[in-house]
Amino acid sequence: MPRQQLFQVVLLLVATLAASVRSDPLDNFPYRRDAILEYKPMEEHGSMNELHKRATCIPDGCPDGYRPQRIVDPDFGKVCVCVACGTDKCKSYNQCKNNTKAKCNEKEQYSCRREATYIEHASLGATTSYCGMGICSPTHSSTFPFVSTSLIRTAMAAANSSNPPQASYSKHNLPSGVAYHKWTIPNARAILILQHGFAEYSLRYMDGKLPLGPRLQALGFDIWAMDMWGHGDSPGARSVVHIEKAVQDHVALRRQVVAESSSSSNNLPIFLMGHSLGGLVTSGSVTSDPTGIAGVILSSPELTQPVNGVERAIVGLGAKFWPSGPVPIPAKPPTGLSRIPAEVKLFEDDERNYHGAIGLLLAATSLDCGAKIWRGAKAWEVPTLVFHGNADQFTKFEASEEFVGKISSSDKQFYAVEGGYHELMRDLDAEKVMDLVVGWLRERSASVNRR
Repeated sequence: MPRQQLFQVVLLLVATLAASVRSDPLDNFPYRRDAILEYKPMEEHGSMNELHKRATCIPDGCPDGYRPQRIVDPDFGKVCVCVACGTDKCKSYNQCKNNTKAKCNEKEQYSCRREATYIEHASLGATTSYCGMGICSPTHSSTFPFVSTSLIRTAMAAANSSNPPQASYSKHNLPSGVAYHKWTIPNARAILILQHGFAEYSLRYMDGKLPLGPRLQALGFDIWAMDMWGHGDSPGARSVVHIEKAVQDHVALRRQVVAESSSSSNNLPIFLMGHSLGGLVTSGSVTSDPTGIAGVILSSPELTQPVNGVERAIVGLGAKFWPSGPVPIPAKPPTGLSRIPAEVKLFEDDERNYHGAIGLLLAATSLDCGAKIWRGAKAWEVPTLVFHGNADQFTKFEASEEFVGKISSSDKQFYAVEGGYHELMRDLDAEKVMDLVVGWLRERSASVNRR
């Protein structure tokens, strides 16, 4: 086999972060996630709980092939989500159940609206609005706005807290120069160190579009997050990342957290969470120094599996002479991130995300880091939760399942998401996944604090 061809074959084996194109019936659906709630003006209600009780699913609020369904959330009660109709013949919710639109049109007291306003709760400081789909509703309710399920959940999490957290934000730098961010709240009960994945950045998890951060703050968590070299607010060429140095930075950040927690006499339990490539960095950090960790969560982690010495040498040679060089595989759009096209568009439109290919330095050093993690699996004893979608086309579902089976922790869980794509907290099962994360952290932080 010619050397160039061998080089490309090897890189194809290690470049598991590539996406693939996949269409979805939710294309051009104007709502961010599952915003299918109808409710009375907020000033008529005494609390978010009362607001939520009166919220009802909008009959025609989903695109063709989907229908609204009321589900019960373990924390906040009933919410509405878009679900597939379950038949190829289904064209809209009205053909799924009761033909609501036809009934509306037959009655004078009903009118069909062509536009609706999608608002975000005022307490979140948001002002964005979008055009909504036409719906049938009673004339007297024609001025009702929409509110998204995820944002109702976020606002309620803070409203239902006995002491709604007022987070204080600050940004700092480690000695290496990489940036890290802190969101601290009064009377915190635990700390989460959150590590972003390839091509993204820390603030993407705390910008109000993802309810996870506010829910964790309502639970009593301070949140720390590091931007890897070449990402976010950290210096360096975009995507040129030495993974083992990123692991060293992560360990340094953990020590900084311990130092600050100890100096304030809090000694709070420290949890780690890493997504995708951030899962590799987080796992490398645990393998390097497992002390002082109350628990680890890995979200669709990149757990690069070992290759033979010849393959590693070839990749390393390319990284040495061209560290920023792209892995020689066709670039693909990120449609494999989520089954919700609006989420994919948010990623594509965000200029702070990196939209190029994986670099050779990243590929080579991921191999080295991954080999150490797999060698150290038997010594891994910290409580661990790993979740992964079995339709993930960026990272290997099977590797996550195998890794959980190999580690020696007596408290370990692998959670498989049927049909799930790569960014599960921005996918169709996002609420279930976030409930899993919050519940897991709630239980273990309470257990640690009782000791």
